[in-house]
Amino acid sequence: MGRYWFAAIAYAGTADMWLEGRWTRIAVPLAWLYAEVVLGYTAALAAFVRPGPIVATLLLWQFALVSHLSISINYNPLRRSTDTTY
Repeated sequence: MGRYWFAAIAYAGTADMWLEGRWTRIAVPLAWLYAEVVLGYTAALAAFVRPGPIVATLLLWQFALVSHLSISINYNPLRRSTDTTY
């Protein structure tokens, strides 16, 4: 239960991943990247194919844009990050 909002909160703890091997630790952020790419391209494809109301189409394009920006910001090799957890 959520302590402040009294609602269910989804939480995925990845602290135990630091005890695993190197390639397992690499797989965790790559799984997030793969999911973000699939969601972004699915939204872009749905917005391109779907002949519907302009508001729904614009929301799909915006979702795809935010998804792709999230990928480019979080996986930028020149970004300096102090957080070592994903």
